[in-house]
Amino acid sequence: MATEAKAPRSYLYSISTLRGVFVLLVCLLHFADGSGLTHNCYDCVEAVGAVAYPGMLGFFIISGFGITWSMYQGGYSLRFVPRFYLKRITRAEPPYLIGLVLIVATYYLVSLRPGHVGPPMIIDWIQVALHVGYLVPFFGYQWLNPVFWTLSVEFQFYLAVGLLYPLFTSRDWRVRTLTMLALLAVYWVAPRVQYVVNAYIPLFLIGIVMFQQRVGIISRREQWFWLIPLVLLTLQYPVGVVVEYPVGVIAALMCVICIGMLLKNDHYSPLGNWIGEVSYSLYLVHPPVSLLVLGTLLHFSTSIPVKLFGVALSLVLSVLAAKVYYRWVEKPWFQRSHRIRYPKIMATTTTLSEQAE
Repeated sequence: MATEAKAPRSYLYSISTLRGVFVLLVCLLHFADGSGLTHNCYDCVEAVGAVAYPGMLGFFIISGFGITWSMYQGGYSLRFVPRFYLKRITRAEPPYLIGLVLIVATYYLVSLRPGHVGPPMIIDWIQVALHVGYLVPFFGYQWLNPVFWTLSVEFQFYLAVGLLYPLFTSRDWRVRTLTMLALLAVYWVAPRVQYVVNAYIPLFLIGIVMFQQRVGIISRREQWFWLIPLVLLTLQYPVGVVVEYPVGVIAALMCVICIGMLLKNDHYSPLGNWIGEVSYSLYLVHPPVSLLVLGTLLHFSTSIPVKLFGVALSLVLSVLAAKVYYRWVEKPWFQRSHRIRYPKIMATTTTLSEQAE
């Protein structure tokens, strides 16, 4: 039985903290791998990857929670689908596309560096163009930035949740139950490919269930009825990859941490909130920054101390670049998206849609 609907707080510091932790894990994995430390300590990098991959999965839980919560606060209904899509595109796409230009320019500049092994980079404009609309893997091409695949999955989730939201918020438990079961059926039956949203349905549903209980759509009992099997399903990750480390177990633990943080009234961490604010920018800019830093340092020496220094320097410069990128690229588009309101709903506070990617 559902409980009485509640008016949730507009902003949760816990979301920023989680995003900050997850993005730092992803950065460390890419820096360690890009520096060549894999050749010096394969097990160490594999261990970092075993934690960083579930960190990327955690973003899907955050989106499942944050996007639906912001829709609830804004008074969303199915007639606002076009406005919802416009809001999400305005928020996420311009920083992503500018990040695409940045990574292409970085690859080209690195190929022109004196001492570069191999010919200058030849830009495949078809590959670049396919990044618009996240069509890259569907045509057999590779992402130019390794983090873009998660943004593709997020975009597919936006398309789906805009249509399914009324079912998730129905006061009829039968409608909610059939919706959940239908989505889980899709998860089991459809092929699980890394870049397709159906492979991550349990993660998005964990976030949605947390939202449903927090606003009073479902009871605490119904919440745990769904959360327990959904967390158990995450033991099957990673998708289509055989690894030595128990990534699925770590992914399940990450889910438990996310659930614990979202069950709390709130949790404020100065560092977590500071990193969380620029997490999307950091997510986009850390690959080109590390490409420049590590590419330059490793040109002169491939010793372990130089590699470790390169990892540390890449992290520091990436955070600084993210602050600049947030100020001059992400934030202006964030403000434009925030001005796109649903009719007759004039929210005055920052919503969780701005906390989600």
